[in-house]
Amino acid sequence: MDHLATLVTKIAQHTDCDGVHPTKIPNLSLIRVSNPTEPVRGVTQPSLCIVVQGSKHVTLADHTYEYGAGCHLVASVELPVVNRVVAASP
Repeated sequence: MDHLATLVTKIAQHTDCDGVHPTKIPNLSLIRVSNPTEPVRGVTQPSLCIVVQGSKHVTLADHTYEYGAGCHLVASVELPVVNRVVAASP
């Protein structure tokens, strides 16, 4: 089994439904989304987001970044963005 498939299996064991799932590790949460979403405006906090399935769009000013399974996005400062899950499944 490859590393990404192993990670998918491990995360699924801790996310039985959609939403934000805090872990015992401070400031580490697992987020599960089973359907594409509408764009959501907000301010992203400094973070590391790793996508293990599906894909996500993040728009900052005039630039849209798409990242999917096995990719990540790092935000080192607070940024005004529009987030959208574009590919997701149960």
